Formats: sequence, C-alpha cells, structure tokens
Amino acid sequence: MHSLVANELVELMEESLTQSRVRRIRTAETFCAGPNIHVQIRAQLPVGDWLWPAIWMMPVDAQYGDWPASGEIDIMESRGNKVYGPGPDGQRGVDGVGNTLHWGPAFEGNNYDLTDRKMWIRDMVGTTDEDFGEGYHVWNLVWTEDGLTTYIDSPENTLLDLDFTEMSFWERGMYDENGVVWDNPWAGRGNAAPFDRDFYLIMNVAVGGTNGIFPG
Repeated sequence: MHSLVANELVELMEESLTQSRVRRIRTAETFCAGPNIHVQIRAQLPVGDWLWPAIWMMPVDAQYGDWPASGEIDIMESRGNKVYGPGPDGQRGVDGVGNTLHWGPAFEGNNYDLTDRKMWIRDMVGTTDEDFGEGYHVWNLVWTEDGLTTYIDSPENTLLDLDFTEMSFWERGMYDENGVVWDNPWAGRGNAAPFDRDFYLIMNVAVGGTNGIFPG
C-alpha cells in the first residue's frame, strides 16, 4: 500500500470559490491514487474567525458524471472560530472536525449524510489539546478495494469506517425506493464505485463563503 505524506505536494494556487478567498495545495498534475493507499497529513489547523480549512480528494476523471456522481472524499473540514454557534452540527468550531464522502447520481441525490462523521477533540484519545489549533495532528485515510477508513492520530480516533463489500452505493442510497427516477451511473461496476478510481489530493484554507459552511 502506497503512503502519501504532505511533503510530496507541489502546486500552490489562489482562486475564488463561492465568494471565498482560497490558498490551495493541489496534486492533480503531479500525484493521484486510487484504492490501496494510506494518506497521512500532519497538520495544525488555523485559528481565526471565518477560516475554513479542508483536506480533501477529487476524482482525476469524472468517469461517472458531474459532481457528485464521480465522488468526493473530505478527509477533514473544520472552522477557525474559537467560539461558533449555534449551528446544525453541534456548534463545531476549531474544537471539532468533520469527515464526509459525497456521492449520488445527481446534485439532488447527494447522500453525503449517510457517510458523514464528526469528532470533537474532547472525545479523542491521546491528546490534551483543547482544540485542533493548539498542536499538530495526523489526519489518516486508509483506502482499499474493500473499504475506506479515516482517523486522527491513531485508529482509536476513527471517524468513518466504511465497508464496500456490504452493498453498492446505489443500494446504500436506496435510489430505487425514493420515488425519483435516476439512471445508475455506477451500473456494471463493483460496490466501491465511485470510489474505485484515481483521486488527487487538495489542502486549502478558505476565508468566508456562502455555501453553508457558516450557517446562521
């Protein structure tokens, strides 16, 4: 299994995204990988109101169609606010992180909520930090042909532990049962689709935004 660490990253970019300013490290032209990889990023999260740090992966080729049909892996997302709330996800500021897979046959069918996990630093094993801005932590993604696991520092702090062998993502989303007619973009592929293709890694810090990351 290949291990990707942060010092293999190369390209710095700055761009506009949903009215945010973004500083980004992106590996699309230099490194990509699919199943059978262990990604490890050692990082200390930034602290400051309305900062939005993220470590995530996107497909190299949108083989299964437009987002989210070809998938997205959010290894870590947080907010820089020391005090934040109230919000729909438990007032998570820099003391908490989220980890999500995005997938679905269409924008309206994005079933990320079925593969979304959160962790507060107070619940972690092996740290005395009061938030993720106080020290460095190692963000891990273990991705095989049979499943995908994410954890912080050690497997004792697991967020997402997904078994691909149990069912396909079409079955997981119960798309045949919700009354909406969609074509299955993963038909004829294995249970892991869309997470059976090469993805590239992105690390960025955005400021502000209007896409719901800072709900009122």
